[in-house]
Amino acid sequence: MTERRPRKNLIQAISGLKARSESKLRTSRGIARWREL
Repeated sequence: MTERRPRKNLIQAISGLKARSESKLRTSRGIARWREL
């Protein structure tokens, strides 16, 4: 039971980092689109 918690935390942290990078890419792309328009 104690071995599962750290793994879940790691997965959550990795997923959070991925979501952050994706949101950053989306925002940068949106700004580029607005500049193009």
